[in-house]
This record gives sequence, C-alpha cells and structure tokens, in this order.
Amino acid sequence: MKTHVFLSTLLFALFTYSTFAQNVPTIDVQPWSIEQKDGKITKQLAKYPHVVFKGGLWLNQGRNIASKHRFGGLSAIWVSDHGTKLFAVSDYSSLKKYNELHYEKDGRILHRKYNSCWFQFDLTYDDNQYLIDAILMKSGQLADSIGIIIRGESEGVAVLGDTIYVSKDQDPYILLFDKNDFEEDRFTIQEKRRIQIVLKESFGKNDGIEAFTRTRDNKLFAIREMGNGKQKLRNAWLIDPKTPKDSIRYLDYINDFEEVKGATTLFNGDIVVLEKTRKNNRNKIKLVLVRQEDLEKEKPIHPSTTLLRLSSKKALDNIEGIASYARDGKEYLLLISDDNGDNRITQNTLLLHFELNLEYLRK
Repeated sequence: MKTHVFLSTLLFALFTYSTFAQNVPTIDVQPWSIEQKDGKITKQLAKYPHVVFKGGLWLNQGRNIASKHRFGGLSAIWVSDHGTKLFAVSDYSSLKKYNELHYEKDGRILHRKYNSCWFQFDLTYDDNQYLIDAILMKSGQLADSIGIIIRGESEGVAVLGDTIYVSKDQDPYILLFDKNDFEEDRFTIQEKRRIQIVLKESFGKNDGIEAFTRTRDNKLFAIREMGNGKQKLRNAWLIDPKTPKDSIRYLDYINDFEEVKGATTLFNGDIVVLEKTRKNNRNKIKLVLVRQEDLEKEKPIHPSTTLLRLSSKKALDNIEGIASYARDGKEYLLLISDDNGDNRITQNTLLLHFELNLEYLRK
C-alpha cells in the first residue's frame, strides 16, 4: 500500500512538473561583451572607474521560431538571493498579433496570447562574480483579480516583503501580487488588490510608471516615464503601501534623457535611476544617483551624480530594466533590454552586469 501511494505521488509530481515545464520557453544564452561589440565603449567606461563591466548575456529564442510560449519584451527586473534569482515582467501589449484572444466554451476570456508574461531565472557567476549564465526556470502570465489575463504594458516591478508590485503603461494603478504564488507551479498568477495613483494629468500613449522601486524605509518610489513634449519635469510619487489612500505624496523629478525607464535601491538606501534615449537605432543610457534624503525635500529631485553614461548602436540595445544586489561587501547592477517583441530581427534581449564601487565616489 505504501509503495502504491509513493508511486502515485511520484507520478503526479512528474506529471505536474512536465506540464509546467512545457510552459517555459526554450531560449539560447550566449556571452555578450559590450567592449568587444563596440571598441569605443571602452573609452566611455574609462570615464567612470567606479563602474566595472562584469559580463553580459544575449537571451535569444530564435529569429523565426514559431513558439506557443514567446519570450521577449522584458521591461523590468528584480533580483534576490545575492543576485542569483532574477524575476522579470514582459510588456507585450499593443500589437494585434500579440493581443490575440482565446476563449473558453462559456465565452469567458481564457488568456491573451503572449501578454503580461513573467519569467524567473537562475543566474550563475564565476569566482570573480562575472555573469556567465542565465537559466529560465519558470514562466507564466499575470491576471487580474477575476482571472482574466492583463492586457499587457507591464513596465515596472518592485518587491516589498511577500508582495510583488507591478506598474503598467497608461494605467493609474499599481497591481499587487503574492510573491509566494510564483514559487508554486502556477502558470497564471492573479492580482490580490491594487493601489490607485494620484495624477495631475492623465497618462498618454506609451506613458506610465516605469521607474519603480522599494525605498529603504519600506515605501514605494515611482517616476513617470514621459512628460508633455520636451519638458524635462516628470511626475513622481512616494507611497506608503500600508496606507496608500492617505499617504501618496506627490513629487517632481527632473530628468536629462528623453525617458525615465527604471529605478533600484542600493544597500545604503540611495536610489539609482535609469534614463534612456533611443534614436536612429543608437541607444543612450544614463544612470544617476538619487540620495535617500532627497525624497523628503519639497523641491524637485534633480540628480547631480552621474554613475554611468553610455552610447552605442552595437553594444547596447533598448535598455529598460534595472536591479541591484549586494554580495561579499560589494554592490552590483543588472540591466536588461526590451526587444519590443515585433522587432526581434533588429533588437536583442541583453542582460548586462556591472560592479559598483560607491566608496570610490565618496573619495
């Protein structure tokens, strides 16, 4: 009897694993050295000795592959366990062929193909903390509170305790998911509740909250991606998730590049903000430092410290996501690019890794 129960349990576990594993896209991982791709970027890096390139990867599902589970469009990331676990969300949304609806027999929407995907990776480093591999372990889709797959446009992610917060384009809401749900073998993860953001003016097309991070005192700091026209002033918010209705504080952020794409909080509480300009296939990124005390001031936040500024057609891509972690007394940054789904012929999903020496900046 015990043998029968054991075999039944084992077969069920294998079936469950096999079924879930089918939902994970197969991707090819290759080294990506920004210095080899573009020799000029070496000179740019030399201007910032406090930032050292520590390996990159090209995550590729193939150029003409017809896959039930499409990979790409990664727009925001978060890392844990000293940088060995990476969580990413995809922003597939606007293209009709990626917004194909599938229905159940009773007429309910079952899912939207490719939209609002999430991915979990295991990252591997060598003895010098050089990024050498990324293994896709799990994949699925994000759904609203009644189980319908979210249209897409997932652009920002922050984690606080057991909650994963996801922000979206053109949407004044931040969605809350239970982090423990992602550890189980579930493909579709439903939101638990949402926070409404106070807006001075509505979001425009492809506009929303993309820079999004947990602060050291367990609040959420969010920055709007775009402004009106060429205006360099961006809306920003400081939110206490425990009492969001009563504690959303309105801020202003002054940016340099065209778009504000991501944010991550360092071990000491300072925040690194990712700004980006993409024009004529040339990718420009800028990492700036926002001091923790700047969040409490009444005047607009205008970062005065540039951590890194790079420009390249060959070595970089459409960088949109940023995350950080600390290990063995050192700080590291991970950047990821969004291949925009439909542009996989000309764009790539790149995961870039840097070591950050804050002590150098304080000298």
